[in-house]
Amino acid sequence: MFFTFLLRCLLFAQVDTVNTQTNKLLLKNLKEGNASYLVYTTDSATGKIHYSDIWVRNVSFTNFHGAPAVAFGWKWYHHDSLYKSVADVCSRATLQPLYAFTNSKRLGIMAYNFSDGYMLTADTVTGNNAKPTTKIAMNLPTYDWQWDMEIFELLPYKKVGQQFAIAFFDPNDLSGKPEYYMHTIIGEENLVLNKEVQTKCWLLRIDYNKETYAIFWISQKSHEMLKMKNYYRGMFRYKVRLY
Repeated sequence: MFFTFLLRCLLFAQVDTVNTQTNKLLLKNLKEGNASYLVYTTDSATGKIHYSDIWVRNVSFTNFHGAPAVAFGWKWYHHDSLYKSVADVCSRATLQPLYAFTNSKRLGIMAYNFSDGYMLTADTVTGNNAKPTTKIAMNLPTYDWQWDMEIFELLPYKKVGQQFAIAFFDPNDLSGKPEYYMHTIIGEENLVLNKEVQTKCWLLRIDYNKETYAIFWISQKSHEMLKMKNYYRGMFRYKVRLY
């Protein structure tokens, strides 16, 4: 169904194909540092808040097997404890995934290497709970979907109506595979940060299916992802950048 939708979009509009080979990302905008987010859900009918978490995400430049790389870190705090910790490595030149490590309360340690067109279990990682036989073909030059917010900050935004077909794969979803997902700039908006400050943002939308979507507010000046609103199963989930 998605590829039928993608084909129709290609016929009637110019679509930017974004993957680790097309070099469409503005990697000069990728900066080292931390970003923290309040993540919470509300009932779409009553507005009642169901839960709230804190995400702390980090970008740093490093070397991996002797080559320039980017280290992505993500700590997910739920209630009063660390629920999940992620440490992934991508190529500095293209953001092609090289290594993925997750330690969560639900699954424990899950670690993978990306090599020769496959995602494989990292058999040298102590305590790795990933199946030793895991071997998933990276049939597209894909990005690690866990870093979508950082990747959205690097897109070459130009105008409302612009569309991006982005290749994503979530290394923690072994039932999935690399696929293209359509993202559309649906508008511009002045996002109010406080009584004295507002900033103009691009509104980037993705429809995951007929009943689930997300809109991201990307600052036109700083390129930062400042807010996300996600609808699913009668709920709204928000991510709001903290300062």
